Amino acid sequence: MQLGVIGLGRMGFNMIRRLIKDGRRFAVFDQLSKLVKHHAKGKAVGAATLAGFQDKLLPAMRFGFGGHLEKSAK
Repeated sequence: MQLGVIGLGRMGFNMIRRLIKDGRRFAVFDQLSKLVKHHAKGKAVGAATLAGFQDKLLPAMRFGFGGHLEKSAK
């Protein structure tokens, strides 16, 4: 299973670090690119923008209960 985390502050950073050690996969986004780059060295996939973050998540995670792609409000 792949998880997505927005915000790699103290809590998000430590949570991801521990769960990566357990073999979890992540897509991550933060406004500070150095935090994203740090996690991208491990099993996390980093994104520079929120749109890129959404694209990096597994396609099944973007589908609603009705089976259609959720449209984000712009």
